Amino acid sequence: MAIKKFSLLALFLIMAVFLVSCDYLFNPSDTSNDKLSFSTYEGYSVKKVSSYKEGTYFFAFRDKTSFDQVLYWIADRNPHQEMPESEFNTNIIIAVIKIGNRFWEMRADRISLKEKVITVDYTAKIVADSMSWTAGIPLVITIPIVDYESIRFNENGVAVGSIP
Repeated sequence: MAIKKFSLLALFLIMAVFLVSCDYLFNPSDTSNDKLSFSTYEGYSVKKVSSYKEGTYFFAFRDKTSFDQVLYWIADRNPHQEMPESEFNTNIIIAVIKIGNRFWEMRADRISLKEKVITVDYTAKIVADSMSWTAGIPLVITIPIVDYESIRFNENGVAVGSIP
């Protein structure tokens, strides 16, 4: 009787391992092959915040000139390192910008490339609400230059926008 129970337990464990492997085999989006390396840069602010309406904006920059039209380095008492100009030679710079009277904290979680679509998964949370001034909060991310057709953005697991 003990051998029969042991055999059933072993069969159950083998089935569980098989089902877990099947999920991996049939869900290729979970593979690490589509992940892109990325870096984030802090210490930037949005130029001309008042020229934007409240909301979330998405950008992809390939040159410093276009980047400098939207963002600038806060030089005064900034504890972060400025992005080297050489980043524009080997990377695509992606920015998520939140405009409004809320102060946001944002973090890049995962960047992936699949079928020429870059997907940026990031977390955003409000750390101050109903401020008396309009903030422009950027999340600045660099990724290697890749062949892509569009960039999708997922905030807290929800699709929120794209760049064609």
